[in-house]
Amino acid sequence: MATKKPENTVETKEPKVNVMRAQDYGVVYADGVRTSMSLYDIKLTFVVNERLPNDDILITEIVTVAMSPQHMKDFVASMNLNVERYEKEFMTLQDTSDWKADSLENRLTGKTKRQLKA
Repeated sequence: MATKKPENTVETKEPKVNVMRAQDYGVVYADGVRTSMSLYDIKLTFVVNERLPNDDILITEIVTVAMSPQHMKDFVASMNLNVERYEKEFMTLQDTSDWKADSLENRLTGKTKRQLKA
């Protein structure tokens, strides 16, 4: 016996997803990121840190990405999931949460506060 669909049922079709790259699309590398926020957005400014021959440090800002706080929260959750997948597939990454975030010397040398005190 065939089942009847209720008369008020509306069938919906999944939309086709098209991906298009902007003319100025590019891939960039960054070894640092600075964050800032306001009531309406959170911004990530991706940078490259470089030690100059005279031992000065040059910070080159590459791009700033601004998102709504809700979008940023979803983005962070997605990034955490991707890092977990990376660690399962390749290797466990070092926990750098104890690095002194405001010290360029620490970030450039890769030494933690404990290592710098020794």
